[in-house]
Order: sequence, then structure tokens, then C-alpha cells
Amino acid sequence: MKSKRLAVSLIISLALLAIFVTSAFALTWTQQSSGTTQPLRSVAHGGSQFVAVGQSGTILTSPDGTNWTTQTSGTTQHIYSVGYGGSQFVAVGDSGTILTSPDGVTWTARTSGTTQHLRGVVYDGSQFVMTGWGGTILTSSDGVTWTADTSGTTTHLYGVAYNGTDTFVVVGYSDMVLTSGDPAPAPAAAAAPTPTPSPEPEDLPDTGFPRGEVTSLPAQPASKAYAETTMMLEIPKLGVEMPIVGVPQSDSGWDVTWLGSSAGYLAGSAFPTWEGNTVLTAHVWDSWNQPVPFSELKTLKYGDQFYIHAWGLTYTYEVRAQRLLFPNRVSSVMEHKDYDWVTLLTCEFYNPFTGDYFLRRSVKAVLVSVD
Repeated sequence: MKSKRLAVSLIISLALLAIFVTSAFALTWTQQSSGTTQPLRSVAHGGSQFVAVGQSGTILTSPDGTNWTTQTSGTTQHIYSVGYGGSQFVAVGDSGTILTSPDGVTWTARTSGTTQHLRGVVYDGSQFVMTGWGGTILTSSDGVTWTADTSGTTTHLYGVAYNGTDTFVVVGYSDMVLTSGDPAPAPAAAAAPTPTPSPEPEDLPDTGFPRGEVTSLPAQPASKAYAETTMMLEIPKLGVEMPIVGVPQSDSGWDVTWLGSSAGYLAGSAFPTWEGNTVLTAHVWDSWNQPVPFSELKTLKYGDQFYIHAWGLTYTYEVRAQRLLFPNRVSSVMEHKDYDWVTLLTCEFYNPFTGDYFLRRSVKAVLVSVD
């Protein structure tokens, strides 16, 4: 096997880390110095150059994947994706940012015609296809002039890929998948129907059982089964360490009856550790008439830290705010964030006359490190 390095490069972008890893023939990997502490989001190769992009307008170039040079992008917007085609690089990012470059060194801002955050870009041999928030899909034959296509959805779209012959696949928030054999289809010619998103529930989930009695639980129906994960939530101040499961959303909301000693991330919020706002809920009072994991959630204060353990990494979150809400304040709890946030949620103020909990406790925290 020749010792010449293949043009293979992997960027691992983990919150506050900026890591380059390269490999000869994808057998062994060597960490390289990127020269930046900014999170890196995407990498492409074109001509004789690797180009990597990331947060705060970061753009790096390298001829070999080992030695990297910082370039001037002309923007401080976060850049999420970069592609190469038609003898030029195209980079896309927040607030409709589009940059093009013939060499990865000199970059020119282009008009996208949108203020939506742009997240993915691919070249099919004749034109670029770009995806973004709010169901945004843009196309361009030259990277300069962009045309908005009708996606048929307002769901945030993140990634786009082309199979090299005739099919594009776009993926997005809340299990969204779109396909097209034409990068600029008429609405009636869409290759796949657009799923109708579930309506926003009227109320936040009820995470407590009646106090002073043992509650007998029915069998959990298959339609309300939780998605198992290998992730763990740890809150040192509360002495809590619990598995995280996925709670599906129905027309009537989220049913957390069978959470037990687990934390549930609510469908419709961000997947844990991903960009956005992950809503994690757990019981405050269990069916055995005992206080459980989130019964002391109200004691968390600004600056307190908790962790999500996932894939051999520890994601550290720091509390920024907490408040009491009425159960119908769904939008306030589920609001999207541009960075990685976690909202911890449970019930509070039990009414012994009705057996209900009058309010919800919300604790919001932001990612501060990944180790």
C-alpha cells in the first residue's frame, strides 16, 4: 500500500471543540491542529484544496488535511455547510448567508433572498441545491443567482444529498424526509408527500401522580412506547442519574405515565446534544406515592451544572434561568434555540382537592463544554 495520503478528512464538531482528524486509507486516524477554537461544522474538497467552515464565520483551508490556514470570510455569521462544484466552493450559514470562492481563499457574499438559516448544500453536476429553516430550498446554476423552490413544508431542513444520477434527499427536523428527482420541481410533481406535522399540544405533560395514594398503572400501549437510548442525564446537585428515553407526541400531547425513574425528551424538541432546545421531563411524584427525580428541580440556581453522557462524551450544561409556568405555556417551553440548550421540566403546586398540579417548573440551561 502506498504511503501517499489519500484525500480523506474528518471534522468532528462538538460544541466548543475544533478537532481535525485525518487518515491514510481510512485505517488509522491522526488528530491535527486546526489553529482555531471555534466549532467546525463542515468540510469539502475541490481543486487542490480542503475547505472547512464553522462558527463565527470561520473558514480554514489546507492542501493536505494536515496544515491549515485561516482565511477571511467577511462575515461573523455561523457557517454550517460547504460544497464544491463548477470550479467553486459555496458555503452557507445563518441569516441567509451565502459565500462563494474559486479557491477557498477569496470569498464573496451572495444574495440569497432569504433571512432563514441555511444548513446544507450539494452540487449535482449542473447546479447547487441548498436547504434551510422554514422549509427553505434554494437552487443556483452559478452560485451567484439563487431561486427559491417550493418544498411544501415549513419544517426546518438540515441536510441534502444527491445520488449522482437522479435523486435528491433532504432531511430535517422531527423526522422530515423529502425526495425529488428534479431540483426545481413544480409543487404537484413532488416525489413524496409532505407529512403533516402534529399540532402543538394544548398543555405541557403532567409529570406527577396524586399524592397520598398508590396509583395502579395500565399496560403501556404500543402507540405510546418510549424510544430507548444509551444516553444518561446526571444532575449532581439533586443526586440524580437517570436514563433518557424518547417520548412520542400525539394529537393530545405527550403521555409520560410510564417514565418511572427515566427522563423523557419530548418529541418536537431537539434531539439531546443537538443544536436547538431539548426538553427533558421527569416525574415529580411517582405512582408509588413517593417524591422522585425532579422533585427538587426548583433548587437549581443560575450557574448550577448538569450533564448528558452520550457516545463516550460528557456534555456539560449550565443553568441560565428558571420559572413557573401555567400548563398551557407550551410554546414558551418548546421555543427553538440557535445553540444547544436543554430545558428541564416538571410539575409543581399540587392541589389535593383535584389531584392535579397547578403549575410547571421550567429550568433552562446552555451547553458550556464537551469532554
